[in-house]
Amino acid sequence: MRSRHRRKLREPLVPIHGERLATALQLGAWTVRGAAAALRRHGVPVVWQTLQLVLAGRQARVRRPLLEGLVVLLRGPFSARPFRAWLRGEGADPGESLAAPDQALSLRRLAAARDVPGLLAPLAYLAARRDAERFRARALEEQPSRARDFRWHEVNVGGWVQTVYNPVHWRRVLLRPADSPSEDEVDAAAEHLAGFLGIVLAPWLKGRARLRPDARKQLQSFLGKLGELPP
Repeated sequence: MRSRHRRKLREPLVPIHGERLATALQLGAWTVRGAAAALRRHGVPVVWQTLQLVLAGRQARVRRPLLEGLVVLLRGPFSARPFRAWLRGEGADPGESLAAPDQALSLRRLAAARDVPGLLAPLAYLAARRDAERFRARALEEQPSRARDFRWHEVNVGGWVQTVYNPVHWRRVLLRPADSPSEDEVDAAAEHLAGFLGIVLAPWLKGRARLRPDARKQLQSFLGKLGELPP
């Protein structure tokens, strides 16, 4: 039983580059102890001494969960895959100019990655899921018969919110060529749009206003008028 338990806890060892870890920590204004504490708070098992050994060049491999946690915490504006390769010592750079990451964004992403592991833009996913649930709940509270309306089915509401919060669709409508946004831009767009809609719909969400019966038609009309404005 003990040997099976040990095997279950053993994660594979993966390479890590000490000098590049030092660069990433410095850019993010993280101390070794601070980074280790942030990782532990979000479920990544690590002691600061392990990071110190890597920085000193005395340890060149770490368990995979630690590497993945460091990628989430330190990658800042870089895409996860090239930054992971760079931190492992592969390739010359993470694909973009090195810049200081936003610590608050890094911590939010780290928490989101724990809840929905594997997603490239977890903050966008969580924002859309959260708002779709609260929009639908408020709509059914206001008018229970909407539960029988396919437009208020959870799948349809979720799809609408995800579409609105996704900058890919906005770029395709407004720009040519429409370059694909980065993972950080997808996360940031969702958070900003969620904040905007939260302000617009606050009276309704708090029960002080009702949703207009022709809200969908009014929104389509408003967007059509925007299209008539000079570029």
